Amino acid sequence: MLAHNSPLPNPYIDLKFPVSGHTIPLNHGYPLYSAISHQFPVIHDLTTLSIHPITGKPEFPQLLHLTEDSYLCLRLPINQVPLIYRLAGKTLTLNKHKIRLGLPESQIITPHHHLYSRIVIIRGFDEPHAFLEAAQRQLNQRNISATLNLITRPEGEPIRRTIEIKGKTLIGYGVKISDLSKQDAISLQEQGIGGKHKMGCGVFTPVKHKPNKK
Repeated sequence: MLAHNSPLPNPYIDLKFPVSGHTIPLNHGYPLYSAISHQFPVIHDLTTLSIHPITGKPEFPQLLHLTEDSYLCLRLPINQVPLIYRLAGKTLTLNKHKIRLGLPESQIITPHHHLYSRIVIIRGFDEPHAFLEAAQRQLNQRNISATLNLITRPEGEPIRRTIEIKGKTLIGYGVKISDLSKQDAISLQEQGIGGKHKMGCGVFTPVKHKPNKK
Protein backbone atom coordinates (compact mmCIF):
# COMPACT_ATOMS: atom_id res chain seq x y z
CA MET A 1 0.00 0.00 0.00
CA LEU A 2 1.18 3.51 -0.75
CA ALA A 3 1.58 6.22 1.84
CA HIS A 4 -1.37 8.60 1.87
CA ASN A 5 -1.00 12.37 1.84
CA SER A 6 -3.05 14.63 4.11
CA PRO A 7 -6.78 13.74 4.11
CA LEU A 8 -9.12 15.37 1.63
CA PRO A 9 -11.64 17.88 3.08
CA ASN A 10 -14.41 15.33 2.62
CA PRO A 11 -12.79 11.92 2.06
CA TYR A 12 -14.63 8.84 0.89
CA ILE A 13 -15.02 5.87 3.18
CA ASP A 14 -16.12 2.26 2.92
CA LEU A 15 -18.94 1.65 5.40
CA LYS A 16 -19.05 -2.10 6.12
CA PHE A 17 -22.18 -3.68 7.61
CA PRO A 18 -21.93 -7.28 8.88
CA VAL A 19 -24.52 -9.46 7.13
CA SER A 20 -26.36 -12.39 8.71
CA GLY A 21 -28.57 -14.82 6.84
CA HIS A 22 -28.27 -18.01 4.83
CA THR A 23 -28.11 -17.46 1.07
CA ILE A 24 -28.70 -14.67 -1.44
CA PRO A 25 -28.70 -14.62 -5.24
CA LEU A 26 -25.20 -14.84 -6.66
CA ASN A 27 -26.16 -12.10 -9.11
CA HIS A 28 -27.60 -9.76 -6.47
CA GLY A 29 -26.58 -6.27 -7.59
CA TYR A 30 -30.03 -5.10 -8.66
CA PRO A 31 -32.03 -6.92 -5.93
CA LEU A 32 -29.73 -5.43 -3.28
CA TYR A 33 -30.06 -1.91 -4.64
CA SER A 34 -33.84 -2.32 -4.86
CA ALA A 35 -34.06 -3.61 -1.28
CA ILE A 36 -32.03 -0.71 0.11
CA SER A 37 -33.81 1.96 -1.93
CA HIS A 38 -37.20 0.57 -0.87
CA GLN A 39 -36.40 1.43 2.74
CA PHE A 40 -34.24 4.47 2.04
CA PRO A 41 -35.36 6.21 -1.17
CA VAL A 42 -32.73 8.89 -0.53
CA ILE A 43 -30.08 6.68 -2.15
CA HIS A 44 -31.63 7.43 -5.55
CA ASP A 45 -30.27 10.96 -5.13
CA LEU A 46 -26.81 10.01 -3.84
CA THR A 47 -24.84 10.22 -7.07
CA THR A 48 -21.55 9.64 -5.24
CA LEU A 49 -22.66 6.33 -3.66
CA SER A 50 -21.27 2.96 -4.75
CA ILE A 51 -22.39 -0.42 -3.41
CA HIS A 52 -19.95 -3.33 -3.34
CA PRO A 53 -21.23 -6.87 -3.94
CA ILE A 54 -21.91 -8.73 -0.68
CA THR A 55 -19.12 -11.13 0.20
CA GLY A 56 -19.67 -14.85 0.71
CA LYS A 57 -19.04 -18.33 -0.68
CA PRO A 58 -20.47 -19.04 -4.16
CA GLU A 59 -22.87 -21.97 -4.50
CA PHE A 60 -22.99 -22.19 -8.27
CA PRO A 61 -24.85 -21.61 -10.39
CA GLN A 62 -27.25 -19.17 -8.70
CA LEU A 63 -26.59 -18.69 -4.98
CA LEU A 64 -24.10 -17.07 -2.62
CA HIS A 65 -23.75 -18.67 0.80
CA LEU A 66 -23.28 -16.13 3.58
CA THR A 67 -20.56 -16.73 6.17
CA GLU A 68 -19.66 -15.16 9.50
CA ASP A 69 -17.31 -12.88 7.56
CA SER A 70 -19.92 -11.69 5.03
CA TYR A 71 -20.51 -7.96 4.85
CA LEU A 72 -22.23 -5.28 2.80
CA CYS A 73 -19.93 -2.39 1.90
CA LEU A 74 -21.11 1.04 0.78
CA ARG A 75 -18.63 3.63 -0.49
CA LEU A 76 -19.55 7.28 -0.07
CA PRO A 77 -18.26 10.68 1.12
CA ILE A 78 -17.94 10.78 4.87
CA ASN A 79 -20.45 13.63 5.23
CA GLN A 80 -23.18 11.37 3.79
CA VAL A 81 -22.70 8.60 6.37
CA PRO A 82 -25.64 9.79 8.56
CA LEU A 83 -27.97 9.16 5.61
CA ILE A 84 -26.88 5.52 5.35
CA TYR A 85 -25.97 4.56 8.92
CA ARG A 86 -29.63 3.86 9.70
CA LEU A 87 -29.33 0.66 7.67
CA ALA A 88 -27.85 -0.92 10.81
CA GLY A 89 -30.29 -3.43 12.27
CA LYS A 90 -32.50 -3.48 9.18
CA THR A 91 -33.74 -6.61 7.42
CA LEU A 92 -33.53 -6.63 3.63
CA THR A 93 -35.25 -9.02 1.23
CA LEU A 94 -33.40 -9.99 -1.95
CA ASN A 95 -35.67 -12.09 -4.17
CA LYS A 96 -37.23 -13.81 -1.12
CA HIS A 97 -33.83 -14.20 0.58
CA LYS A 98 -33.73 -12.28 3.87
CA ILE A 99 -30.60 -10.77 5.39
CA ARG A 100 -30.04 -8.64 8.48
CA LEU A 101 -27.42 -5.91 8.78
CA GLY A 102 -25.33 -5.30 11.88
CA LEU A 103 -23.50 -2.22 13.15
CA PRO A 104 -21.05 -0.95 10.53
CA GLU A 105 -17.36 -0.20 10.67
CA SER A 106 -15.76 2.49 8.52
CA GLN A 107 -12.51 2.60 6.60
CA ILE A 108 -11.09 5.62 4.79
CA ILE A 109 -10.15 5.06 1.14
CA THR A 110 -6.38 4.84 0.72
CA PRO A 111 -4.22 4.73 -2.43
CA HIS A 112 -2.90 1.49 -3.94
CA HIS A 113 -0.80 0.85 -7.04
CA HIS A 114 -3.13 -1.90 -8.33
CA LEU A 115 -6.94 -1.88 -8.25
CA TYR A 116 -9.51 -4.37 -9.45
CA SER A 117 -13.23 -4.43 -10.24
CA ARG A 118 -15.03 -7.76 -10.63
CA ILE A 119 -17.36 -6.31 -13.26
CA VAL A 120 -17.39 -3.02 -15.18
CA ILE A 121 -20.28 -2.22 -17.49
CA ILE A 122 -20.08 0.37 -20.27
CA ARG A 123 -23.34 0.48 -22.20
CA GLY A 124 -22.96 -0.14 -25.91
CA PHE A 125 -19.57 -1.84 -25.58
CA ASP A 126 -20.14 -5.58 -25.18
CA GLU A 127 -17.15 -6.95 -27.09
CA PRO A 128 -13.74 -7.10 -25.38
CA HIS A 129 -11.72 -4.90 -27.76
CA ALA A 130 -14.35 -2.16 -28.02
CA PHE A 131 -14.94 -2.32 -24.26
CA LEU A 132 -11.23 -1.95 -23.50
CA GLU A 133 -10.99 1.10 -25.76
CA ALA A 134 -14.06 2.67 -24.14
CA ALA A 135 -12.66 2.08 -20.65
CA GLN A 136 -9.33 3.61 -21.68
CA ARG A 137 -11.14 6.69 -22.99
CA GLN A 138 -12.80 7.14 -19.61
CA LEU A 139 -9.43 7.03 -17.88
CA ASN A 140 -7.99 9.50 -20.40
CA GLN A 141 -10.89 11.90 -19.85
CA ARG A 142 -10.02 11.97 -16.15
CA ASN A 143 -6.29 12.33 -16.84
CA ILE A 144 -5.62 9.01 -15.12
CA SER A 145 -2.38 7.48 -16.36
CA ALA A 146 -2.25 3.73 -15.70
CA THR A 147 -2.13 0.27 -17.26
CA LEU A 148 -5.59 -1.17 -17.96
CA ASN A 149 -6.22 -4.88 -18.55
CA LEU A 150 -9.20 -7.18 -18.72
CA ILE A 151 -9.22 -10.14 -16.34
CA THR A 152 -8.71 -13.27 -18.41
CA ARG A 153 -8.95 -17.03 -18.11
CA PRO A 154 -5.70 -19.06 -18.15
CA GLU A 155 -5.93 -19.40 -21.94
CA GLY A 156 -6.13 -15.62 -22.30
CA GLU A 157 -9.86 -15.23 -22.99
CA PRO A 158 -11.43 -12.16 -21.27
CA ILE A 159 -13.95 -13.13 -18.61
CA ARG A 160 -17.40 -11.85 -19.54
CA ARG A 161 -19.85 -11.29 -16.69
CA THR A 162 -23.46 -10.13 -16.60
CA ILE A 163 -26.04 -8.52 -14.34
CA GLU A 164 -29.81 -8.79 -14.63
CA ILE A 165 -31.97 -5.66 -14.33
CA LYS A 166 -35.74 -5.99 -14.76
CA GLY A 167 -35.35 -8.90 -17.17
CA LYS A 168 -32.57 -7.27 -19.18
CA THR A 169 -29.04 -8.64 -19.28
CA LEU A 170 -26.12 -6.20 -19.23
CA ILE A 171 -22.66 -7.43 -20.21
CA GLY A 172 -19.40 -6.39 -18.58
CA TYR A 173 -15.85 -7.51 -17.83
CA GLY A 174 -13.51 -7.81 -14.89
CA VAL A 175 -10.92 -5.03 -15.00
CA LYS A 176 -7.52 -4.57 -13.38
CA ILE A 177 -5.81 -1.16 -13.41
CA SER A 178 -2.14 -0.99 -12.44
CA ASP A 179 0.72 1.49 -12.03
CA LEU A 180 -1.53 4.13 -10.46
CA SER A 181 -0.25 7.26 -8.78
CA LYS A 182 -1.56 8.07 -5.30
CA GLN A 183 -3.90 10.77 -6.59
CA ASP A 184 -5.20 8.63 -9.46
CA ALA A 185 -5.75 5.64 -7.17
CA ILE A 186 -7.94 7.73 -4.85
CA SER A 187 -9.83 9.25 -7.78
CA LEU A 188 -10.50 5.86 -9.37
CA GLN A 189 -11.85 4.41 -6.12
CA GLU A 190 -14.09 7.43 -5.58
CA GLN A 191 -15.47 7.68 -9.12
CA GLY A 192 -15.04 4.22 -10.62
CA ILE A 193 -15.58 3.75 -14.34
CA GLY A 194 -18.57 2.62 -16.36
CA GLY A 195 -22.06 2.63 -14.88
CA LYS A 196 -24.35 0.88 -12.37
CA HIS A 197 -22.08 1.65 -9.40
CA LYS A 198 -25.02 1.21 -7.02
CA MET A 199 -25.41 -2.34 -8.32
CA GLY A 200 -21.85 -3.47 -7.64
CA CYS A 201 -20.35 -2.55 -11.02
CA GLY A 202 -17.28 -0.41 -11.64
CA VAL A 203 -16.33 -0.37 -7.95
CA PHE A 204 -12.58 -0.78 -7.47
CA THR A 205 -10.75 -2.41 -4.57
CA PRO A 206 -7.08 -3.19 -3.93
CA VAL A 207 -5.62 -6.27 -5.57
CA LYS A 208 -4.58 -8.43 -2.62
CA HIS A 209 -4.41 -11.76 -4.43
CA LYS A 210 -5.22 -13.28 -7.77
CA PRO A 211 -8.83 -12.30 -8.66
CA ASN A 212 -11.45 -15.06 -8.59
CA LYS A 213 -12.11 -16.05 -12.18
CA LYS A 214 -15.39 -17.84 -11.60
